[in-house]
Amino acid sequence: MNGTVFAIAPREAHAHTPCARATCGPWHGEVQRILAVRLDHLGDVLMTTPALRALRSGASARHITLLASPAGAAIARHLPDVDEVIEYDAPWTIDERTTTVAGASDEAGT
Repeated sequence: MNGTVFAIAPREAHAHTPCARATCGPWHGEVQRILAVRLDHLGDVLMTTPALRALRSGASARHITLLASPAGAAIARHLPDVDEVIEYDAPWTIDERTTTVAGASDEAGT
């Protein structure tokens, strides 16, 4: 044994992919336009703001576009790190306001 509970200790984390090409390095100034996709709820868009800020801090001239759900787009227009918002109502998202339980009536009292 090598001092661990494993017969052979892993050298690197399994999710780590070493950079084999030169294109894996920092973006520097070559990336000018970024599309961030967040098609879920308003709170999830707010939780993305630190990542958007980090993208902006890398190069202030980058144009950051956010593709968001209608709820997310409502708040995204007020985020200083987002230059453009594209609103998209994805067909696979569930709208809680119009979803009913199977067999339940849409009208109260029936």
